[in-house]
Amino acid sequence: MELAQSLRRRGDRVSIIFVTGCEDYLPQGYSVQPLHFLLKPVSREALSAALRTDWELNHKPKTAVLRIGSKTVSLMLSEIRYIESYNHNIIIHQTEGDRTCVFSLTEFERQMPPNQFCRCHNSYLVNMAYVEEIGRTELSLRGGVGVPIGRAYYKSLQSAFIRYINQ
Repeated sequence: MELAQSLRRRGDRVSIIFVTGCEDYLPQGYSVQPLHFLLKPVSREALSAALRTDWELNHKPKTAVLRIGSKTVSLMLSEIRYIESYNHNIIIHQTEGDRTCVFSLTEFERQMPPNQFCRCHNSYLVNMAYVEEIGRTELSLRGGVGVPIGRAYYKSLQSAFIRYINQ
């Protein structure tokens, strides 16, 4: 508890997860804004959930910074629904409209965080957070958008979707 208080006094925002066998420390513990309080004995599932929460809140990338031509562009990952390759350009389909860039789909994919985006077709890359349903030849994104699935990508897309859901 003293270490946690010392960290907060100096402004350190490190994630704190308390593991204790005594509930008496709960009121004092919340004063240092811990991520979680786990009571012993701690189950593997509870610890896993606490660590996953920390990852989602504090460590998972929220933006992508791309060098496109002479510009540096920052994109919110949560706003990108899918990316489409079209005439040597890419069209970034975002929640608030589309953006066209002179960029290759392969290079865009290379710069994205692993497991967040998946190639589903030679010409399409989808944000796994928006995938609702995967059919044999098309997937459905939240918002009613359909994106084609190439035969060569079907199995890897299914595996990526399951990995994404289970992370």
